Amino acid sequence: MVKGLSANAYTQANAGALRNGENSIYSNLGASVGIDTKLQLDKKNAIFGQFEFGAGTALTGNARLGYQRALSNNTNLVFAANAALGNSLTKTENSSVHIDNKANINDKIYQMDKIDKTFDWKPGNISFSGQVGFNKNAKWGSYELGAELGYEHSSSVEYSLKGGSHADVLIGEQKTEIQTAYDYNRKEQEGMYISPYATARIDLNKKGNWQAIGKADIHEIKVGLRYNF
Repeated sequence: MVKGLSANAYTQANAGALRNGENSIYSNLGASVGIDTKLQLDKKNAIFGQFEFGAGTALTGNARLGYQRALSNNTNLVFAANAALGNSLTKTENSSVHIDNKANINDKIYQMDKIDKTFDWKPGNISFSGQVGFNKNAKWGSYELGAELGYEHSSSVEYSLKGGSHADVLIGEQKTEIQTAYDYNRKEQEGMYISPYATARIDLNKKGNWQAIGKADIHEIKVGLRYNF
């Protein structure tokens, strides 16, 4: 290993799907640009950074910073901090609230509450995680397997609809008050998660500037064709 800083820029075509914490699945077809950097400290230790941005049916971004320790047989132990975001540009989700409260008193209908609302949004997700894994270099390319623990926040819509009404009615000769109440709430989903992850790069030519790539974790499944500059 040669000490010092190295960098590799690339562009790639992607096909896959994204999933957020609300279990909404949306497509990720498009193109990405990125850069891989590594600071080799000595024969066994290195610090690396990976940054990627993509656009197509979704906007995506990923930033990863970590430490790598060389073991044996071209295998490395990896610790990393990762931040990822994805937001659909093509899929629309919605949540509807329909309230039609009526009272039927002696065959007379009293309209109490009437609400008919629909909320639309583009699904998305942002996550922050810590990762630990092993990567291995092979004649055909490289791969990495590991696990991550993190926090995620899904973008959707939040609302709180609370209220009710009352009316005075006559039942016979007696005046009586009738009441209604409603309470509808929706919040964006957020919380902790744990997931395995896997990535792979397969060299398609001897120079290694053309590669097939793959990625799988709880938030994303992706394959693509990469060109390294």
